[in-house]
Amino acid sequence: MPCTSRATEQLVEVLDQTYSLPVLDRSAFSCSYTAQRFEYAAELNYDATGLILDYPELAERAVDTHGVPR
Repeated sequence: MPCTSRATEQLVEVLDQTYSLPVLDRSAFSCSYTAQRFEYAAELNYDATGLILDYPELAERAVDTHGVPR
C-alpha cells in the first residue's frame, strides 16, 4: 500500500493511500484512489504523459484559452 507523510505542527504522520491499476488508453489513463484517513476516494485522470488532469474536489489542471493543458 503506497503511503506518504505529512508534517504539521512538528508532527509527522504516515498517510495510507490506495491506487488501483490504471485503465490504459492511447491518449490517457485513470485509476481509483483512496485515502482512508480523510475519507476521500476519487477516480484520478491523467494525460498521455502521466500528468494528472484533475483531483476531484481538490484541484483541476489549468488549460489555456485553446483548451491546451499548461
